[in-house]
Amino acid sequence: MGFQSFDMREPMSSHKGRKLLIVGLVCSLVIGFTIGILVGHFGIGKESDDGLPSAPGANTGEENPLISDLIMEGINPNNIRDNLKKLTGDVHVAGTPADRQQAEELRLFWEGHGLKANISSYNVLLSYSDDNDPNKAYIYSNDSAQEFETPDRENLTGVNDTFPTPYLAYTPAGNINVTEMVYANYGRLEDFRDLSAIHNISVSGRLVIARFGQISRGEKIRLAEERGALGVILYLDPADYNLNNSKVYPDDWWLPPTGAQRGSTFAGDGDPLTPGYPAIDSAYRYSENTTQPPLPGIPAVTIGYGPAKEFLKIMQGENVPDDWIGGIAVNYTFGPGLLDNKKVGLRTSNRNENRTTYNVFGIIKGSIEPDRYVLLGNHRDSWVYGAIDPTGGTAVMMELSRVMGDLFKSGQWKPRRTIIFCSWGAEEFGLIGSTEWVEEYIKNLGNRAVAYINLDIAVMGNHTLRGLGSPLLYTAMYDAARKVDNPDEDERNAGNHTVFHTWLENHRDPKKTDVPTIGPIGLGSDYASFQMRAGIPCADFRYNYDPKLGIAFYPLYHTAFETFHLLDSIMDRNFEFHSAVGKVCGEILRSLSDSVILPFNMSDYADKLTDMYDSLNTTHGDTLRQRDIRLDYLDEAISQFSTEAIAFNTKVGNIDKTNLVETRMVNDQMMQIERSFLDPSGLPGQPMYRHVIQTSSVFSGDSFPGLVDTIANAETDDTEDRWEVVKQHLSVVTFTIQSAASTLRDVTDFISAVET
Repeated sequence: MGFQSFDMREPMSSHKGRKLLIVGLVCSLVIGFTIGILVGHFGIGKESDDGLPSAPGANTGEENPLISDLIMEGINPNNIRDNLKKLTGDVHVAGTPADRQQAEELRLFWEGHGLKANISSYNVLLSYSDDNDPNKAYIYSNDSAQEFETPDRENLTGVNDTFPTPYLAYTPAGNINVTEMVYANYGRLEDFRDLSAIHNISVSGRLVIARFGQISRGEKIRLAEERGALGVILYLDPADYNLNNSKVYPDDWWLPPTGAQRGSTFAGDGDPLTPGYPAIDSAYRYSENTTQPPLPGIPAVTIGYGPAKEFLKIMQGENVPDDWIGGIAVNYTFGPGLLDNKKVGLRTSNRNENRTTYNVFGIIKGSIEPDRYVLLGNHRDSWVYGAIDPTGGTAVMMELSRVMGDLFKSGQWKPRRTIIFCSWGAEEFGLIGSTEWVEEYIKNLGNRAVAYINLDIAVMGNHTLRGLGSPLLYTAMYDAARKVDNPDEDERNAGNHTVFHTWLENHRDPKKTDVPTIGPIGLGSDYASFQMRAGIPCADFRYNYDPKLGIAFYPLYHTAFETFHLLDSIMDRNFEFHSAVGKVCGEILRSLSDSVILPFNMSDYADKLTDMYDSLNTTHGDTLRQRDIRLDYLDEAISQFSTEAIAFNTKVGNIDKTNLVETRMVNDQMMQIERSFLDPSGLPGQPMYRHVIQTSSVFSGDSFPGLVDTIANAETDDTEDRWEVVKQHLSVVTFTIQSAASTLRDVTDFISAVET
């Protein structure tokens, strides 16, 4: 319409010239306007509608230093207390209506504080007992008259007595009665070997009674089953859970005589029927008798030390060695004979069922790198009330997410990277919720996840902070702890002003005396699949009891005595220790999500590899060299990694933080490091665990897990084939470290040059 004023009667030549002039003017305006948009877009650094950065000019190079204080000041211990009280008001076993209800309540909580929230579900194999027919162990007279039976459940006053009865998940239903029983100490491999080799005692055709501790409950049952035992009684010995006959719950945190530890006995992680793949509708499911690893094949019961005394005192036979003697006032003997020809038995009512479990997620979208995820998670299910495991962690995570969500919702803070809060289902049955999710989204996570922070248990003591983690996160973990005030007044008065100071005092690293030791990530919680399958660096924080106590674990673990009263009146009366853990997790979460350059230190990984090599060489070097298995290439690979780590740290220190492309490039290199330690074939005998550095060793040790295990197998079964496996895995470890070193080089200089 704008050209209507032109005189169409003008000569053709004049009209063509006018038209060309107009077109030229329009083009100039368009070009100028476009340049203006580009300058404004890239130079000024506005945000687009979806929160993405406009261009490198939008990158200031620094995060907001005030956010750290706002997060820490915002965490309110009273809110944590209120969260815990509500969450422990009822039993919330995985796969039950209470589990779904808590998932829905958490989703609504997150949405109310500005997070995008959703629930995902998986149909998985879980295991339950019949509370109307509790699992029990019995003692009979020689004429089969019943003399004793274990109680239905713990003697717990002040709560509804309909809480679930104790059981060991995935052990089968059964009814066993025998005339002989063998005491197997902790039920470890070495204990069964001593029984057979030194004392000439077989467990075949007999019941086994063993105490909790040292190894997993499932491993104890598997070892007994492999040796022909008909059933197992596991009990909590006061030598491990009630030192010096101390005051017990409800007056203190020590275990009462009726306390029985519940737990899973499945040796794998994730849904037993869909190993390696998510339990979604399209999944192929194995049958229960073809699962790998297999489900237990013999019945087992769990009892407290009060009932256990009745069984131990009727056992006859040779006295056990001193290190097998527990804390019950009986004469510990091996058996298998029983006093006055008595009989013992057990009856279990367990059943396996396919049920739905739920994961809940609360998401704060990143403003500059939304495709980079920093995750913090905690499982939601428990065996009974679960005040310590895991509900104290859930209560802390809710408060931390409230603070961060409110800052985001009000516009005071937009993290650089996306934060995902994760509430896992069915962890207690074998890390099921987190494992299924990692299996389903491993492609996304492998490319995008920066780190996973775990908060399974916030407080299981009030003495000192304790940390587990990947070497990549050591520095960030230390820095976070240095910023948090010590919640213990006595410690503050003694000069330990931060949680870092007390942590250092109790766990000082013997080689680096200015920092505390950080343990390796294992298989004990939801971090396992993230690190060992996906290669995502992980950390785990909790407040711990005094390590000098020498106890197996916190005394009321997985019993009905894990109540709100335990934490509110005994362990953390003002919830200051819970608050401190929340602040440490909040600070490392903020650092990982907001720092322009990821707070990863490559030299910490180099030091860790060096320590692992030294341990391997000291413990097994001579044995390996006698078989002409040399560690020279491994030593050289670690030295090369250390050299590359130093050079990379120097490069990062000189980087232009305002250059979005350059910062993204080095961050991606750092994210790749943990992944570069994955072997797609998995470790020998553990194909699901692919991390050759950070995977739990079957035979324990502080060196390379696959090498430690293959060497132990070869020494036990001294065959050429076994030693060939050692050689093969040594080659894999060496190559993997070489490959990791190459990822630290300049992105166009990663190829090793051939000397000419």
